[in-house]
Amino acid sequence: MQQEQNALYWFMHMVQTGAINPSTPDMSLVPDNIMSQILWEEWPDGEILPTQAAVNVSYFLFLSSKIAIQIRRNGLAKQVTAAKRELFIALEKFLILAGLENLKRDGVLKYHIKGLWHDQNAGILTFDLNPHPERPARSQMFSKFFNFN
Repeated sequence: MQQEQNALYWFMHMVQTGAINPSTPDMSLVPDNIMSQILWEEWPDGEILPTQAAVNVSYFLFLSSKIAIQIRRNGLAKQVTAAKRELFIALEKFLILAGLENLKRDGVLKYHIKGLWHDQNAGILTFDLNPHPERPARSQMFSKFFNFN
């Protein structure tokens, strides 16, 4: 529980101080100890699920982004709504973003997001692929999904 709060509180502080824009978060600013909390976990039954910290942070950034967009368009929002589908897309995209940032830090690739990170139609461009980096990939779970050989 404490580890989960650390990631969420870190992102809350960074958004509140303006260091991170929730609509276009710069994941390169996230320290390794926080990044290590935002990942997929394999459960004993073999199911692969996001950590609670990943869920909490993605939902916080998603809702903060929706609020910021609403304020820019119409002023302060009285309410913000989100469909379940939007939340699932946001969680999936956030985990992909975190995984890509880890691969970037490992020297495997570089990436750029076109549009809002949580938008279903946002594009993620990858470039400068290096399938044989000097450092092994940080995330064993991410290597289950991607194989460069």
